[in-house]
Amino acid sequence: MSVEGRFGVGAAVTVRYDVADPRRFEIQGWDATTADRVFAVVGSLLTGTTLLALLIRLLIRPLGL
Repeated sequence: MSVEGRFGVGAAVTVRYDVADPRRFEIQGWDATTADRVFAVVGSLLTGTTLLALLIRLLIRPLGL
């Protein structure tokens, strides 16, 4: 079994700490930002279309259409 890509053994990561609050930190090079961005865009599209459908439904119902 082999592990390929950036998440394999020996992957280079950088840990950055907040000087004012050491409990806050960020691990750079560990997370795949592409997946985060895809989920954010898909979630935004689903939320937007749901709200649009509800708004249209609310606007049509009082008119009796």
